[in-house]
Amino acid sequence: MYTDWISTAAFYAALQYLDSYLIQKRPPEKHTSHGAREEAIQLDKRISGIYSDYRSLKDLSQRARYDGKKPSPNEIKNDILPSLGAIKKHLRQFVPQITT
Repeated sequence: MYTDWISTAAFYAALQYLDSYLIQKRPPEKHTSHGAREEAIQLDKRISGIYSDYRSLKDLSQRARYDGKKPSPNEIKNDILPSLGAIKKHLRQFVPQITT
């Protein structure tokens, strides 16, 4: 199983969901760095609750890509997929185009 790719794909899916929320704001927000996105999450009261899930996905993805530490099947089941699901569910209330 390519768990490194699972963690990376989950993080970038979360990033796309987040960007779809940020770009529909008025005025639209377009962030080109991970740090700017993280700050946007933390400062926006409507989505600040997803910060820990987003940060967890980012950290697991970077650990897999840069440190060669692939997540275990348990981490995928208990951390990665639930974090992605929580982000998706939360953002769906603001961006109805995010589907199940």
